Amino acid sequence: MSQTTVMFYGGTNTIGGTIIEVAYQNHRLLFDFGYLASGIKVANGTIKYAKNNRVREFLSLGLVPAIDGLYQSKAVYGTRLRSAEEDDRETIVCVSHLHLDHSGAMDCVSPTIPVYLTRESIEMKQTLHWLSESDGLRREYALLPYFQPLQHGEISIEAVPMDHDIPGACGFLIRTPDTTMFYTGDFRLHGRHAEKVWQAVEHVREAGVDCLICEATSCFPDEGTKEFSERSEEDVVSALDSHLRNNAERLVAINLYERNVERFLSCLACAEQNGRQAVVDAQVYAFIAPYVTSQTQSLLWLNLTGEHHQGAVTIEEMKQAPGQYVWFHRYEDLLLLVNFTGPTITYLHANGVPLGAYDPRYDVLQTYLHKNGIMFTSIGSSGHATPSALQDFVNRINPDLLIPIHSLAPEKLQAAPAKKRLLPKEQQRYTVRKADFSLEAAKV
Repeated sequence: MSQTTVMFYGGTNTIGGTIIEVAYQNHRLLFDFGYLASGIKVANGTIKYAKNNRVREFLSLGLVPAIDGLYQSKAVYGTRLRSAEEDDRETIVCVSHLHLDHSGAMDCVSPTIPVYLTRESIEMKQTLHWLSESDGLRREYALLPYFQPLQHGEISIEAVPMDHDIPGACGFLIRTPDTTMFYTGDFRLHGRHAEKVWQAVEHVREAGVDCLICEATSCFPDEGTKEFSERSEEDVVSALDSHLRNNAERLVAINLYERNVERFLSCLACAEQNGRQAVVDAQVYAFIAPYVTSQTQSLLWLNLTGEHHQGAVTIEEMKQAPGQYVWFHRYEDLLLLVNFTGPTITYLHANGVPLGAYDPRYDVLQTYLHKNGIMFTSIGSSGHATPSALQDFVNRINPDLLIPIHSLAPEKLQAAPAKKRLLPKEQQRYTVRKADFSLEAAKV
């Protein structure tokens, strides 16, 4: 009789908030651990969090799931949840990459439970506090090297490199006595490192995977179809280069996500090649500086103090010679744009925050730019595979069972020919059935 169970706590029909549990006997593995999408709608951005019991507050907001044996006793005191100290199961958490919808809540996990990251993710996590994106919680992280299976009781987990728009992204090859499954994390096939994905396909096929848990971000409902472009990272840099050449007298502002380090560095190099100096705010400067090499001389931080500082530039200096700079602009600095009129600035959006129309801030950004006569141009490249690329990926792996998740319309992604597909329900525990591999709802 099978003893492997699978439960989905979040991310089945939302973009983000992926939390999945695979358990065998007394051991369990959870992956990933982002903020739940349903809870984010509750927090409107004006709520102030206390510092002494952040996890308890996140639980009350629905930002993290109510899972027994995962949080410290002080976080669950007065609730019906069993604390990590009281739970006799052996638990570990693995995180595929450091986007908030996959990793945002991982620091809520009790320090007694190991949280595993890839090397690049650990290195990035050590500098993220500069971006004020930390929730104030601190913990240690364990290293999960690529292609080196970690044994957790009868569960084995192996990090497999994937190409996404952040360093250190991976999928997880998971083995139990009952099944071999692969969780893709987030990935794309039009990025700079598509070979990682194709290598993963071969590795997974050789492992004899019978279950594929696959992201399907680019699959949208018919009534809300979104075109997913295969614009490459080279196309993004080429678009920036074109705007710099065609707007020689203008300040060019570009909004990109700092965690996309490779794109950030490519845009820095493009600015330097066009004889411009790159301007970032002080927080971004501290975050990106460890990654910067030859572009150091062209990178300045934005000085808002009014005092002279080495390696900094002021708004007034940028106004006097706008064509000499590329401003790596952040949404929180929106009102600083008031210093520039439409004819003196061009605004490029390259998948920065806010990412798209689903975020209320996106409309605020668009409205503000329009009212102030500032041209808005999107030059981004998605970190997610297109629908056709996703289907090709699934067909090549040819798993017995496909579980599409991380999507507003996961049903759009089809199983390989003559194979099965499961659209799982959240909070429903499934048991692996080996006879014709499938997952069936466990009996209560």
